[in-house]
Amino acid sequence: MKRIALWALVGALALVVSVAGVLANNGRIFIGEDEESTHTADAAITSEEAKSIAENYTNGTAISVELENENGYLVYGVIIEDQTAKYDVKIDAGSGSVLKVENDDDTSETDETEKDEKENTEK
Repeated sequence: MKRIALWALVGALALVVSVAGVLANNGRIFIGEDEESTHTADAAITSEEAKSIAENYTNGTAISVELENENGYLVYGVIIEDQTAKYDVKIDAGSGSVLKVENDDDTSETDETEKDEKENTEK
């Protein structure tokens, strides 16, 4: 009887530690730096949900959705297109929150690279 109670206590403690870890990360899913793994089963939201979140956030249309490893965390990268530009929207696969929005327009990336090169040449 004491063994059963002890194992129940150990199990409950493990559950509490797991829940505390998830809460400490605000629902984010840490998968490590292993770029080869997709961890699709670990995502708390679907690619369709990520697509919808990104479209609502930017008022654009999703043209692709990909589950990615971003600095060890599981995120969806959603490419959004609207009338003026393309955006790469990062959606947390654990909480569904928008982590960042980057301009994904090829011309603006080139302009920034040229600007950096010009600044380095002038120094």
